Amino acid sequence: METVIKVKSQKPKAKSYFGFTLVEVLVAVSLLGIVTATTTSLLLSSLRASQKSQALLEVKQSGDHAVKTMSRMIRNAREVRDYSPALIRFENPDGGETEFRCETEQNRIASNSASLTAQEENISLEACSFSYAPGTDIGEPDSVTISFTLKKTAGGPIAYEAKMDFQTTASLRTY
Repeated sequence: METVIKVKSQKPKAKSYFGFTLVEVLVAVSLLGIVTATTTSLLLSSLRASQKSQALLEVKQSGDHAVKTMSRMIRNAREVRDYSPALIRFENPDGGETEFRCETEQNRIASNSASLTAQEENISLEACSFSYAPGTDIGEPDSVTISFTLKKTAGGPIAYEAKMDFQTTASLRTY
């Protein structure tokens, strides 16, 4: 009987390493950096849009308040007594006198007693003018056109600017 001797070949065992290679770590860190930068950019853009929208709302509310107040008072006036591009003075139904002024240095539209634009919200008056058109003898009433621009700006890490133009024409009810 023959004896068979089996010889096992000894293969050197491959060393097993645990962990990541330098290339894998660099790729992972690069991808994480790109995702973080994109997310941050989107977040800041969304925050800027939200703040600008809020600022536009504040500018619109301030301008609408001024337009409604001046239009109502001018419609009810008896007559326009004096006017210039920066001032309109008229007689009230009770015989008193009211004056609206464009005070661009103080960033406001003012009346006899108060400011018509919101100064506590850091809203500035960029442009303002009044124009007066006397009525005709055939029943067309006197009219006053009011035009102004309001702006709110904020700096810092999230800068924005909200600007809006306002214009209206009010006719006196004296015809």
